[in-house]
Amino acid sequence: MSIRRQIEFDGKRLNSYVDLGTQIDSDELPESTEAYVFLLNCINGKWKLPIGYFLIAGLDASERASMVKKALELIHDTGIDVVSLTFDGPSTNTAMARELGCTFEAEAIKSHFPHPVTQKDTVVIYDPSHMVILVRNCLAPKDSIFDGQNRMVRWNFIIKLHELQKKKGLHLANKLQTRNIQWQREKMKIKLATQVFSKSVADALLYLNNSLQHPDFEGCEATVDFVNLFDSLFDIFNSKNLLDKGFKSPLSKNNNENIFKFLCDAESYIRSLKISRNSPSILNSNRRTGFLGFLVCIKSLKLLYINLIESSTLKFIMTYKLSKDHLEMLFSMIRSKRGGGDNNPTAKQFQHPIKEFCYKITLRYLPLETVYH
Repeated sequence: MSIRRQIEFDGKRLNSYVDLGTQIDSDELPESTEAYVFLLNCINGKWKLPIGYFLIAGLDASERASMVKKALELIHDTGIDVVSLTFDGPSTNTAMARELGCTFEAEAIKSHFPHPVTQKDTVVIYDPSHMVILVRNCLAPKDSIFDGQNRMVRWNFIIKLHELQKKKGLHLANKLQTRNIQWQREKMKIKLATQVFSKSVADALLYLNNSLQHPDFEGCEATVDFVNLFDSLFDIFNSKNLLDKGFKSPLSKNNNENIFKFLCDAESYIRSLKISRNSPSILNSNRRTGFLGFLVCIKSLKLLYINLIESSTLKFIMTYKLSKDHLEMLFSMIRSKRGGGDNNPTAKQFQHPIKEFCYKITLRYLPLETVYH
């Protein structure tokens, strides 16, 4: 989380210098620009807990990997078994995962690393919400991507759909708005990407092409397939309700065959995508992160199924538990303490709410005799 550079006195010491837990109090340290936060989210329960934060001014991959290993060791001492590590797409996080033992070459993806204590497989998850945003950010500026059949996937069909709906004053049962098309000012808003890659948008394009035979939507089939695939992929990695149906339902022995068949097809489809007709796979381009991230998620989910469900440790996996949303909600809570308008709080403004949150969690879950002992 980005924090504002501002030295403040908290009554005991000057705050906002880089702090990696060494307790060094010196004005020769650089000012921190980010808070590096570890949050533990229970995959088979309803609790989540920040377990540590560090005020930093940038960390390289080896430093991040060392901190992750130390966190896993300390968590293991409490009796908790960590099965996955979630992060978003910056190159430093990818390099960190490589330091831990993962491999992200397109033809040889290894999405797990050994736990530093138990040596069990710990999978890595690229945050699916962030991957959808990166896929949108790849398609929209270029306007076109080519699939394995050399058909053109075009962002322009999405623009034409929005313009037609705006002109007619009617929506074909989708949520497309101007914000979805002009997303550059809100490029990290997840819903602006997921509303584009939705079944309702794909159905609207098909209706205009097949039923109405509208000339502006001729040849949109490849775009429809692309939109439907990433809509279903996101549903699979965002399951949160046992009563949901289809790909939105949690992964279990009841639906694993359908889900894994789709994931196998999705992996082949993603590997076939190209930036241009004669170019190599999109996985070898400089816009590969979103697509590679989904391949890593697919491989990790398969391994989690083997380790957790086939072993009867769990009956189902709610994949939303594996997302970075829980950390983003913590950051949102911290910002809201400043009235909602402070996107970049100071170090002092960051520290107070996160400590308050930890105290509340402690009081909620620990027995009273433990709290007052």
